[in-house]
Amino acid sequence: MHVESSNLLEHSLNPGKLTALGHSVFNFLLPTQVTQATIDLSFTMGKPFFTMEDAKASFNLFCCVYGIGTLGMPGNFSRAGPALAIVAMVFMAFANIYGAVAICRVMLLAPTSVKTYGDLGEWVMGKWGRYLTVIAQMGNCLIVPCVFLVLGGTLLDGLYPGAFSTTTWSILMALTVLPVCLVPTLKEGAGAAFAGCMGTLVADVIGIAVVMYGMRGHPTAPAPDLNFRQVVGAFGNLALAYGAGIVIPALQRQHSDPTRMPRVVFVTMAFTTCCFLVLASTAYSSVGCQISGNLLWSIYPQADTGLTTLGFSSDCGAIVLAYMFMQLHITIAFSVILNPAFYITERLFLVADNENVHLGEPEAEAAEYRGANAVKYVLLRIVIIVILVIASVVFKDHFADLSDFVGASCITMHSIILPIVFLMKKQWDVMPIWEKTMAVTVTVVCFCLGCNVTYTSGENLFFPNDDDVEFPFCGSEYENTCVLQLHSCSRELG
Repeated sequence: MHVESSNLLEHSLNPGKLTALGHSVFNFLLPTQVTQATIDLSFTMGKPFFTMEDAKASFNLFCCVYGIGTLGMPGNFSRAGPALAIVAMVFMAFANIYGAVAICRVMLLAPTSVKTYGDLGEWVMGKWGRYLTVIAQMGNCLIVPCVFLVLGGTLLDGLYPGAFSTTTWSILMALTVLPVCLVPTLKEGAGAAFAGCMGTLVADVIGIAVVMYGMRGHPTAPAPDLNFRQVVGAFGNLALAYGAGIVIPALQRQHSDPTRMPRVVFVTMAFTTCCFLVLASTAYSSVGCQISGNLLWSIYPQADTGLTTLGFSSDCGAIVLAYMFMQLHITIAFSVILNPAFYITERLFLVADNENVHLGEPEAEAAEYRGANAVKYVLLRIVIIVILVIASVVFKDHFADLSDFVGASCITMHSIILPIVFLMKKQWDVMPIWEKTMAVTVTVVCFCLGCNVTYTSGENLFFPNDDDVEFPFCGSEYENTCVLQLHSCSRELG
């Protein structure tokens, strides 16, 4: 299975008759080869702004983006405050939209032989371009499943407290998804994409509802105690939440009118940003700085008190539903995201000619995994999963740091930096000065922030401190006491 087709999106589109790209506000999103005459013609012919095929591509892209990154959105507001968090979200939305559109623009310039993200990197920058894209993809496709195992082990421990340790649950989760991981190729992923996306969406809605109901009647939510390292830390989670760079070439290749893809990407990412903003601001309005990372962990009752870390009693049924729906998402997404890493590793170690001569031929691709080849492919995939399980056990208490690490490093590289660099290399001579300035600024800022957060989150992963502050984003008054407890004490004294 080739790199992009392993994503849930690859085989889920059904191209129909489409039209050319329209409105002039998107002119800068297109390469110069798409002429103004073509755009004007589309308006005179009354072409629609968004077609059914555009909607299908948009839906698939949304299903790819809306995942575990949403769990940290309220935490971004808690660590940076609403004003800075909104600025950060708007910047990251712009950077990711521009990066995704840059991939579309470069793909429109590329010859038809360029089909995957790795092909695109090699066409633009030679072998080094392919190496960079493949390394970024491999990092993403290996570390994110490790994050899933950490989260899954914690969720299952919450669903069945006392049955097993989180380590055992992570191992059991890996065993349950192993049969799916051993399927040679993944086809017809639209249903799975929808199920995974809906799992996250339902879990988020339940989590927010539980927080708002439990915190009803509370005093004004406390503001965070800001510092540079804390605020910049939001970059990693935002990058994880938005990252969709590696799926764009697959979507564009399946679209019958690729010139419409910049618009599809823009509309989808803008809508996703609105969802993120609603999710984060709603939770922050109730608890302020006291969500320290994962939304679902903030609503789980503690064994000794029966109350959540926020100080209220939550409904057990709602918690179980939220955890089950999120578990649905990570179970589906685990094998799908890991599949590109399987493919790349197989081409490196098991196939003499690592070019996929069967690209776009599912039956021919599947034939590679039959007969005598089956055993070595199965063993290699099992070894990869075992390594991921070991890593998830080592980092079982560092879900947030692991998420920030992969977001700030691999996902920032393949979804923002590399696409913009590719675009500048191919279009520098014809880019207007304002776009050159914008492209360089976004690239430099994201590179610096990515390096900073990668270093700090990596430091927390490999050299953790023993700071046991309950709410690390708050000032001294609230860092170990939830706002509901202080409110109750003040009412008793009054």
